[in-house]
Amino acid sequence: MDGGLQEVKQRTKPEIVILSYFISVLGAQTTLELLGRRTSHLGVINWLRLIGAAFSMGFVGIWTMHFVGQKALVLGDGRPEEQLRYDIWFTLLSLVVPILVLTLAFYFIGAQPQVDILRLLGGGTTAGLTVAFMHYCGQFAIQFYKARYDVGLTISAVLIALVAANAALYIFFALRAVWRNQWYKRLGASMVMATAVTGMHFTAYAGTHYYAVPGEIQTVPATSEKLIIGLNVAGSLLACGTLVVFMLFTRKAELRTKRHAQNVVLGSAIYNSQGQILVTNSGTIPMKKITTEYRQKNLQDEFTVNHPVFQWLYRLTHDWSSIEEWLPYIDSHLQVADKIASRKVPYSLQFREMFVSNARSLAESLNLNFDDIGCLFDNILNTGQTTTLKALSRKKHITTPGWHEVLGKGQMLFLVKKLNDRTEEERFLRLGHQFVDSSLISPSMASSLNVSPDIMRTYFDEMSTYNNHNSVPSLEPDAVYAGLFICQPQMSGMKVLVSANNRHQIPVARLSGYVSLTLVEREHVRRKGGTSMVNVYAQIGKTFFGEPNGNDIRSMLSINAIRSMSSNTDLASVPSNTDLPSTQNNTDVTSVRRNSVSTTSSTFSEFDNFRYNFAQAMLQLMHLIEDKQIYNDAVLYPEVFKVPIPGVVGRYAELIVFKVLLNSNQKFDVPDGSFKFIPYNMFHSYQDILYYRTPMELQQWRNKVRKDFGFIAEMMDSEDDTNDESEGTSKRNAIEMVMVEQTVETVVVTDSLDEKIDPIVGVEKENIGELTYDCNITVSKNNFERWFEVVARSFGNDFTNADNLQ
Repeated sequence: MDGGLQEVKQRTKPEIVILSYFISVLGAQTTLELLGRRTSHLGVINWLRLIGAAFSMGFVGIWTMHFVGQKALVLGDGRPEEQLRYDIWFTLLSLVVPILVLTLAFYFIGAQPQVDILRLLGGGTTAGLTVAFMHYCGQFAIQFYKARYDVGLTISAVLIALVAANAALYIFFALRAVWRNQWYKRLGASMVMATAVTGMHFTAYAGTHYYAVPGEIQTVPATSEKLIIGLNVAGSLLACGTLVVFMLFTRKAELRTKRHAQNVVLGSAIYNSQGQILVTNSGTIPMKKITTEYRQKNLQDEFTVNHPVFQWLYRLTHDWSSIEEWLPYIDSHLQVADKIASRKVPYSLQFREMFVSNARSLAESLNLNFDDIGCLFDNILNTGQTTTLKALSRKKHITTPGWHEVLGKGQMLFLVKKLNDRTEEERFLRLGHQFVDSSLISPSMASSLNVSPDIMRTYFDEMSTYNNHNSVPSLEPDAVYAGLFICQPQMSGMKVLVSANNRHQIPVARLSGYVSLTLVEREHVRRKGGTSMVNVYAQIGKTFFGEPNGNDIRSMLSINAIRSMSSNTDLASVPSNTDLPSTQNNTDVTSVRRNSVSTTSSTFSEFDNFRYNFAQAMLQLMHLIEDKQIYNDAVLYPEVFKVPIPGVVGRYAELIVFKVLLNSNQKFDVPDGSFKFIPYNMFHSYQDILYYRTPMELQQWRNKVRKDFGFIAEMMDSEDDTNDESEGTSKRNAIEMVMVEQTVETVVVTDSLDEKIDPIVGVEKENIGELTYDCNITVSKNNFERWFEVVARSFGNDFTNADNLQ
């Protein structure tokens, strides 16, 4: 008895307790799925996810769980009139308030990918107190009974809610921050969150005692009972439906990504200013399938960066506007390609159509302008599972061990884009995308594409570096450089050594203080032409450092001395009494000093100053690439080249070139990963786009595009029977420059990529008037021929034959 009130006996149905726990797990799982997909405070999609998460947790995870859990309580003898009944207004209040409070709590937690402990503590504490509030607000809705609460268990219940809610949110967001949030890990976090709710509820439940109020006897079930049951069922079904949709969406995305591993795919690698990459909620970069595979003409026609189609695509992505006028014809042709005589169109042209169409689709999906989708990365990722015949030897038709078979090989091309300001980044966040460190998604991407995680990570890192540096010229105007043009033939074609971070740049060293060379200095280079770097340095160095011991450069300066020289040290400013480093063969330092020329002396001529700085530049090259044999093989080209600098009219960099053609089997260790070999064709493209992009050259490029896609336009016009004749005539007049070759074969148009290519330079030849010139070279009295083409030709048949290896 308590104040005249008689306590009602209680018993519990354990199966209802278990059911209430799983209902809470259902609500918590839906909540975490929605929270995990939030990417920003901005955007309608992100606000819907926030409200949906609060609704799911407040309605299903807490409120439904509470009233289902209350059904586990049996009062008295179990008669219906003895069971709990609730006031409808307090019941609705206990539903609305948690949803509103959780909306604020989840908003406070934020959508940033990093774990913010203070925000999580604030949000978790609010969520825990909300659980406690809802429980006791629901208790206040009880009619016909008085409830009394055990203080110790009440405090324990609140503490359980606080601790478990904070733990659940921390586990979930910590896993999300490192992209280790597989479904079973999210389920684990949901179960912890459900423990916070049910643990609090049934701890408080155990400390609650009910007393019957005399004279208040229930005779019929209240209307609120049916309402509560209806809301419970509706909320649970809604949560179940949401989870099913999420599961189907996630599974579909996973299967689509795995299918991409067997196809030729175009991906978008968009980096923000912090170097983070844009990903979708499925944990992959945006992707579009181009085709199932690139159809090779023969075994040698493998689709690589050396392939003419790839070179064309690379050039296109630096001038998207050149293709925009042909987009309607491309779309129309692709829609009916299977119905009309597509065999009349060369496959390389069809592939380029599919690339352009999917690039446009990718841009639209990211809410970008077509010409702002980015530039093609200079490497192709081979995807798909590689296995060995030996591993498959259990199959009867496979008997030869040791051989390798590539199963379902695919390829992935990347369009790389760099965001310059926060406004652009927020626009993507509003669309529901995220920016994360590429190292976090490399494992999941690698698993989906069936490639090594290390390879995937390397591609992401290289694309970030490529995006940051490769579009900026390394050479400065009004400066003189000495460079090493190192080429090596390989089975895939000729390769060129370039800077790893600036693939357009060979190893160079600047001649300090020089704006340009005089005629005397140019003549000096011309006379030294054909001489190895070792001998050039020896002839110049003896004036300043004394007679060398033999032809080995290292006999004049030790390798440690070369390493100690900073690349920006001005040797011309070193006073004559400066101690020179000792040599490996213990050359007499006194004699070195005696033979040194004082660079501060008035008798030190400008010509001597040039030779001194030329020697310094060679030392800097030795510092970059410490390979003795290279400098024995490097030969000075007799011409000093002028290199145009983009954006600077009438000012140039001057380049002195040492050329090296390695043997195909010659070992060459690239130093410290700062340099790498790339295909000569790619190097040619870099130079064209960065240094030699003149208005005339751009017009010649667009004429090529018009030639290829004008044929598609004419073909589509001829297929359209509804076109007015006069309209068709005007369109054909607009593409008079289209060059169509008709033969007795089924091929009606000659692809510009199939025309005769110069085996050395790799560009088309055209005739205009009496001039014969390379398409990629602007014919102008003020134009300077590409230095690398001139040097390449000087290699003669060795270079030509090597380039034809592919």
